[in-house]
Amino acid sequence: MMSGAPVWSWAPRFGDAVMRMLRGRAGVIWLTTAALCVFMLAHQTNLVREDAPRGDGHYSWLYARSLAFDGDVDMANDYELCGDPYHIGQVSPRTSRRVNPFYLGPALLWAPALWTLQHVTPGIVDKQPACRGVLFVRTMRVSLVLSLVGLACGALAIARHASRVALVLGLVAIALGSAFFHYAVVLPEYAHATTAFMLGPTVLALVRLAEDHARAWRWLIAGLCVGLAAVFRPSNLLLGFWPALVWGVGVFRQSNHVGIWFRRGALCLGGCAVGLSPLVAVYKSMYGQWWVLPQG
Repeated sequence: MMSGAPVWSWAPRFGDAVMRMLRGRAGVIWLTTAALCVFMLAHQTNLVREDAPRGDGHYSWLYARSLAFDGDVDMANDYELCGDPYHIGQVSPRTSRRVNPFYLGPALLWAPALWTLQHVTPGIVDKQPACRGVLFVRTMRVSLVLSLVGLACGALAIARHASRVALVLGLVAIALGSAFFHYAVVLPEYAHATTAFMLGPTVLALVRLAEDHARAWRWLIAGLCVGLAAVFRPSNLLLGFWPALVWGVGVFRQSNHVGIWFRRGALCLGGCAVGLSPLVAVYKSMYGQWWVLPQG
């Protein structure tokens, strides 16, 4: 018999590490999120459903398919391969290209996963249309995990103001007792749950900005998050009201430091412009103008 440490010698150290995490609110949040992730992935794996995107999710998935396989957002071949069930892929009079009025944001999460899965999944043929099948199913599992990461970031935003028990109960209630569960597990191809991935960090950035607005980088991060959140749903630009309010109050209270506050505002606006740039670039390419409201 080989000498040395017992096979289970790592167990006490692992237990100590878990206990250290449980003493902190952030650790409790991430451990709870990990447990929810295991439970929800198991439920999604055992769920009997179609292996193709449904409803609105079909069009967000087309963005992901086009980015991952074609490296563009030209929808012509994507509609030809996967169909246009709602007949909304009209030709833009400005660009003569077929448009896709649904949300781009989820595809920015799905496309890297889809591209990676195409290369690591056995039996997948290069340039597979990927309108349905194993690549779609596995990408949606990645989407579920990322949605829960966003939920955890939202909990981190209020961690200083809630007990560990309240944080756990809140995470469990939202993840399992609200519409989040349905959209993350049953209909992950819809934009609802994936939007949570971006809203969580955005709320966290905005709360931290309000707590400490003296650090210039917080303004840049807050603006970047608001811009990226708008890529998932353009109406999320309204979240920019919060840093605008913080900025306005700061200028009013510290009128003798207007220059500093204008630099902070410029950083926030610049970050927002960078975050929003994927959406406006797609609009320009598809519709021939920098900003449109394709869904009214």
